[in-house]
Amino acid sequence: MSIDTYHYQGSDYCGGCGIEIRNRFLNEGQEDTQDSDLLPQGPNQDLFSDHPEHCVSCGTFLSNDLTADGWSNLHESVIEAIGNRDVPERVRLWVAYYQVELFNLIDHADPKEESTEPEEEEYDEQLRQD
Repeated sequence: MSIDTYHYQGSDYCGGCGIEIRNRFLNEGQEDTQDSDLLPQGPNQDLFSDHPEHCVSCGTFLSNDLTADGWSNLHESVIEAIGNRDVPERVRLWVAYYQVELFNLIDHADPKEESTEPEEEEYDEQLRQD
């Protein structure tokens, strides 16, 4: 489940940072026009992304949901980190949160291709016809 986030100028912020920026602008007289280019908008809890998101201000993991591309990108990041023998704390956090399992990584790294071989029944039928 995603935590409260605020969207501002194309970036996502955790609730604490988003509220801090929002309140600063409101205290300076900024009008809330519901435009995220002018003032952080939120709280939102339905953040879907093509990768795990972190607050651009403080780095807090936003516990966002992933799109199909997001799952693929996550698996690639984990495989790359393992291949480099350097798994940063951030990647470890993603593995735990998204419950990345070994068989998902294997399937991503070495996908099974559709067989072009005829099924055994089709092969038997071809032999009988010959």
